[in-house]
Amino acid sequence: MMQAVSVAALCRISSAAVALPAMDNLVAYWKMDEAGSVPRIDSSGNGHTLAVTGTVNPGVGKINNGAAFPNNAANFLSCADPVFSGAFPFTAFAWVNITGSLGSNQAVMGHFSAVPPSGWRMFLNAANVYRLEIGDGVGGGGVVDSGLIIGTGAYHLVIASIVDATHLAIKVDNNAEATALIAVPVANPAVSFKVSLNDTIPNQLNGIVDEAGIYNRLLTAAEKDALWNGGAGKTCCPFT
Repeated sequence: MMQAVSVAALCRISSAAVALPAMDNLVAYWKMDEAGSVPRIDSSGNGHTLAVTGTVNPGVGKINNGAAFPNNAANFLSCADPVFSGAFPFTAFAWVNITGSLGSNQAVMGHFSAVPPSGWRMFLNAANVYRLEIGDGVGGGGVVDSGLIIGTGAYHLVIASIVDATHLAIKVDNNAEATALIAVPVANPAVSFKVSLNDTIPNQLNGIVDEAGIYNRLLTAAEKDALWNGGAGKTCCPFT
């Protein structure tokens, strides 16, 4: 259960502040502001701290620092809590900046096992398009791709949703949301939730992740626009 927290205790809101998503059903939120290879704290109050494997550097974030990953599969963040199973409805999001080479699969975050495919993962595919993939644990699955081809050196807001038992959705920045039909349920794999590495495929992220979060509900179109905030990112608690 999420701890009862008053908004007034968490933040200062100016009259001009963007109306951010409500904190109800917020599972975890990581600002990624920490310096060096230390755990990344969950600012939602739910205690889902991300442990460090290998090296995670502070990078220039969308807001303050971000978590920068050297391009080596031994460097990632993880949490073993099964709350990240991807059971619908479900929304995962992050600001992502690809700082290295393109043209290969690069994991952003997920709770995924490749053999057999089970769980969910958000990643940049080899065509440089962000993808949400799910697996049913017996060989079936589904994918949805955004329509935006990504370059290097710029932050993009990626919002992935498991809408219900038959629909996936992904949205990048303020572009139109892409949707796809699926015919299988998401299986809960016996692996940890990871940032920058999801099982052995796809490859590790060659870039920076910042201001990442997970809700066990769908965000409205207005809430997604608020996270985008004209391209500036979030402006209020616990999101700065």
